[in-house]
Amino acid sequence: MMVAATSTEVAFPLLSMMIVVPVVGALLIAVLSNRRPEYSKLVALLASVGTGALSLWTFAHFDSHSSGFQFTS
Repeated sequence: MMVAATSTEVAFPLLSMMIVVPVVGALLIAVLSNRRPEYSKLVALLASVGTGALSLWTFAHFDSHSSGFQFTS
């Protein structure tokens, strides 16, 4: 019996955002570190929390019984 592999497609580019959010945070920290050093920790915290939230959402919605690609854009 053959089972067709299905992929889980999401409307939001989830995996791309998991890469973009830390990169944007790092760029903001690089720009703000000389001008406003007090905001560097806040930007780092927001980027970390955002990336962590995206990864937790991905983990919660991962289907371990599916053999196809998941979270494709």
